[in-house]
Amino acid sequence: FGVGLVVYLATRTTRGRYYLDMLLLKLPILGRVLLLSELARDCRNIALLFKAGLPLPEIMTLTGQASGNMVVTRALSAVEGDMIKGEGLAGPMRKRPIFLPMMVEMTKVGEETGALDSTLVTVAETFEVEVDRRVQALLSMLEPAMTIALGIGVAFVALSLFMPLYGSLSRIGG
Repeated sequence: FGVGLVVYLATRTTRGRYYLDMLLLKLPILGRVLLLSELARDCRNIALLFKAGLPLPEIMTLTGQASGNMVVTRALSAVEGDMIKGEGLAGPMRKRPIFLPMMVEMTKVGEETGALDSTLVTVAETFEVEVDRRVQALLSMLEPAMTIALGIGVAFVALSLFMPLYGSLSRIGG
């Protein structure tokens, strides 16, 4: 209960939320799923806003505000800052390790060919397929783990019932 309260209070601040998001992204299996899911959503948002004709710096602001992850939000804000200084989109993204190499390269191709929106949709679809694949793998690992946990629980209950009974019988038998 105390740990939950501390985490809840910490996430009410921007700094606390940033560190929690950073921690979640560093989790062994789940972190990659969370990152891919967030980047897929962000790619779709950028593509949609770009197709609507908004300027890229404004798109970065709006996408960052819509992002559910403070680490990604800060990275998008930094990309926006570099873009305002005159850089393109792929260059500033390359400087931030949160953006995966495939996303950066496809963004570069999209910038060079003038098809940024369609290349980002392709990136989003690729990431979504990867998320689905990883979630299925995670679920397939979860079933045996739940079976083992249930078996341990049943064994614990059985031992807690039979140990006192065994102790009583050994005292009676003398």
